Formats: sequence, C-alpha cells, structure tokens
Amino acid sequence: MDKNKRQLMILAAVIIAFVVFFFAAVMKSRSSRKAAQSKGAGAAVAAPANRPAAVTEPGKSSFPSWGRDPFAVGSVPVQATGDLSLSGIFWDAKKPVCLIDGKMLKVGDEISGAKVLEINKDTVLLKVGDELRTLRVGR
Repeated sequence: MDKNKRQLMILAAVIIAFVVFFFAAVMKSRSSRKAAQSKGAGAAVAAPANRPAAVTEPGKSSFPSWGRDPFAVGSVPVQATGDLSLSGIFWDAKKPVCLIDGKMLKVGDEISGAKVLEINKDTVLLKVGDELRTLRVGR
C-alpha cells in the first residue's frame, strides 16, 4: 500500500471516530433531557454540588471568605444622606476612593458643602457643617 492510501485510510478512521463520539454525546444529552422530563413537568433539577447556596441578604457574598460582595454596589439600594448618595468605595489602604453622586472623591475632598474625613471598607465619614454623617454601602 502506498503512502497516500495509508494517509487517506487514517484520516477516514479519525473522521469516523469523531462522528461516532459526537453522535454518542448528542444522544446522551437527549436521553438525559427526556429522563428529566419524564420525572414530571414540575420537578426541579438539583443544582450542581459545587455551586454556593443562594444568598438572600443583599450585599453579602455567597462565599463566606469574601465578606462583602464587591459586585453588589449596583444591585443593592444606595444610601442617601440629604442630597448625597454613596454609590461605591474603591478600597486601597494607602489611597481609598469613594463614589458620591457620581464623583470620585478621596479624603479631604469636598462635595456640596460636605468634606470627606475618612473612607473605610464599607463606610464614608463626612462633615456637613458641624455635623458628622456616615454613609454606608448597600445599607
């Protein structure tokens, strides 16, 4: 047998194997869908074991080691103090920044007569006149 025929036979065998495995995978997924449907239309399919449990409290992460959910800023209510609203905190121990009324502020900046005194991981301390106000993310 010459080299070209041998290469064609190997290629044909690879293609046939691919088609057989693809067909088997499609049939397996169809049979698992039919089995799930045969259990009942109202039956719920169990969630994968590696997924965290659903979180019911806004701003809390489903992973306990994470603490506060960093992506919950837009999904939880924004706390307003007077006409100021805290939308988020970008925490860095050396240069923390907060987002109040759509403006990025650091310690010492002023907005609408309020001065930013302190930025923590989940709170911002403002001085409005003689009064101290604390804004919280997601509360």
